[in-house]
Amino acid sequence: MSPVEPATPFTMSSITRKLASRKLRIAGRLLAYDILSATILVADAGSALFVDISLCLDPGKSLPWLREGKTTVIALGYLEERDNPLPLPVLPAHAPATEVDPHLVLCALLVTDSPDLDMELWNRAIEERERIETQFST
Repeated sequence: MSPVEPATPFTMSSITRKLASRKLRIAGRLLAYDILSATILVADAGSALFVDISLCLDPGKSLPWLREGKTTVIALGYLEERDNPLPLPVLPAHAPATEVDPHLVLCALLVTDSPDLDMELWNRAIEERERIETQFST
C-alpha cells in the first residue's frame, strides 16, 4: 500500500499556477457559493481561490455554513489549472476586494468550516515553515 500524500498548507497569496497538480491545504473566508457548479470562493488577505466541493457534498447531510457569509473554512485537495476560466461570482457590496485566477480550482477532497481558526496565526505558521524550508534547502 502506498503512503498517503500529505496536503501542504499554503497561504492564499502564495497559490500560483506553478502549484498545479499538488495537494494543498488552504484556509480562508467563504465569499460565495455557486450551488449549480458546487463551487465556493474562498479568500484571505486580498487573494481568493475557487474550490470545487462536489466530492464533499452528501445529499443526506446539511452543510449550514455554506449559507453563512464570511465563515472560515479549511479545504484540502488537488490544485487544477483549467483551460476554461470559471465565471467570477457577483459578490456582496461589502465584500473585500480580492484577486482570483479564474483558471485555478482546488478540487477538494475535504472541506469543513472552522469558525475558531485564527487566520493571522495560520498565515504566520505557514510563512515560518516556508522560511525554515528555504533555510535548509540552501
